[in-house]
Amino acid sequence: MPPFDPRQVVFEPSVASYFATLGCSILLLLLARFIKRGRVLLLCWAVCIALTTPLLFNIDTAVWGAYPTIDKEGSLLFYQDGVHLRIFQPQSFSDPAHRLIGFHMGHLWLSQLFDLFVQPFGAFNLQALFNIAMSWYCTYLLLVTLKAQKAYAWLLASMFALHAHVFRDIQFYTIEKSALYGLPLFWWALHRCKEGDKRMIVLLPLIFTVVSWINLYWGILCSLLCAVLLPVYWYRRKENRRILLKAISLCIGCGLGIGFYQWLLMSNGPSFGSAELFLERAALDHLSLWPFSWNRLSWHASFPPILMLLLGWSV
Repeated sequence: MPPFDPRQVVFEPSVASYFATLGCSILLLLLARFIKRGRVLLLCWAVCIALTTPLLFNIDTAVWGAYPTIDKEGSLLFYQDGVHLRIFQPQSFSDPAHRLIGFHMGHLWLSQLFDLFVQPFGAFNLQALFNIAMSWYCTYLLLVTLKAQKAYAWLLASMFALHAHVFRDIQFYTIEKSALYGLPLFWWALHRCKEGDKRMIVLLPLIFTVVSWINLYWGILCSLLCAVLLPVYWYRRKENRRILLKAISLCIGCGLGIGFYQWLLMSNGPSFGSAELFLERAALDHLSLWPFSWNRLSWHASFPPILMLLLGWSV
């Protein structure tokens, strides 16, 4: 865990903000009782708002989590510097800020969208809440598609979306690391391809590109997931092989384009550090098989992703 920063301010929210946040959550729960389309999404938002009380009514008041750390403060400073707005300029590929962040600037553009309604740091707070709620909903969507009962799917999805890893990233790290919703969303689209949904021919590569744009590491994990599941899907759904082939071919094309973009960034200036320094930094976010740990979390904190893996293997 990063050490306490002396610049960090302990914020004491008002009692009124607690009641207002819980009131908003209850209002969404009541609204979910009277609609059919989007009911589960509203439920996810309502519970996430309640669990993070009183964040919603302090979005523009204080930064959520331990602030500032190098990663979290740096992400906000990059946004305020406008690096995501400069990518359309001819010299963008030699821009040090652009080269350091890389291809995945989608989270900065999401902040730009939320910034229309709140302050810049409030946009990061709102995006953190968005990431949790969407991770819950997208995982539910995947599990229901895999034929899980809706009630159980909702509960299991909560274990993935509300995992300690997510709240840890919101506390200390850059916001895109908590955007886990891209992983179950890509799996959902891949499974729909296997089932013969022709819309996924376009939607699967689009999801892959957006997921990579928000966090390039999630795009790499989507590629690994595809490499594991595609042989199984290819064997079990022979009648839908053409749909799978078209969708995956477009994904490969998008991946090559992303790789070329990243290569241009890496080749338009000096390296930011040696291989030894990168390894030293990467050692902070690791997977250890013995003793079993993930991202510096203890072994028992890794149950939700293991459960997801076993559930995927069983279908």
